Amino acid sequence: MKQKPTAFTWGVMPRIHWGWGLSVEPFPKAAAAHISLERPDMTDNATKTVLPARPFRPALGNRMTWRRLSGLAALVFCLLAPGPAWADAEAVINIQLNGPLLYIQAEIDTGVDQKTAWSVLTDYNRWAEFIPDLLVSRVISAPGEPIRLEQRGRLPQLPNLPLVMISQIEETPMKSVRFQRLAGNIKTLAGEWQIQGKKRAQLRYQAMVEPGFPLPPQLSVEIFRQDAKARLEALTGEMARRAERPGLR
Repeated sequence: MKQKPTAFTWGVMPRIHWGWGLSVEPFPKAAAAHISLERPDMTDNATKTVLPARPFRPALGNRMTWRRLSGLAALVFCLLAPGPAWADAEAVINIQLNGPLLYIQAEIDTGVDQKTAWSVLTDYNRWAEFIPDLLVSRVISAPGEPIRLEQRGRLPQLPNLPLVMISQIEETPMKSVRFQRLAGNIKTLAGEWQIQGKKRAQLRYQAMVEPGFPLPPQLSVEIFRQDAKARLEALTGEMARRAERPGLR
């Protein structure tokens, strides 16, 4: 039997409870030595010339110089060196369809600490700078009031259908961001972002969505799967960028 989310009343921020079962070695340096080059003793006053030794360099022919070989070795090192933890991170998405409603669960390993993850997750006014197909993201509430967030975007699969959404946001510092639709052309949207772990944070997303516009069920599932994946991976990429350059926070 499928587990359904806890019912909620409009105007009250919903709490959604679901399980998380988703689960070329370098050449040795030449010895510091001197070699003696002598002329044949043709007279009793023959002199000796002493020259410093040169480091060993292999004969490379005319097409490849020693400098080029050094550059090639550096390139090989860069290609083989492990990248940052987020580079291979991929969001895991699970979607269940129940009538017109989609229940979305997603998670990703951010590879950054909790503080960095939180600073990006709550930087709502800059989301449109790094999340694909999100054109506008801005807080429209006054300071001290409950956070209201306006977002405008598009779906790559439906380029002629602009998306408009105003949501209410409720933050639990360093832990979660809950959201609920107030207005827009998506009929139902409510859910939560969660950050779990301190030194290496996991980012989790869960949402209940009803599109509000006619779509074949499987197309609807695929559209919102790609949307969730793009958002998690874009957020994770920005978290890693700020972790590498703390001054960008």
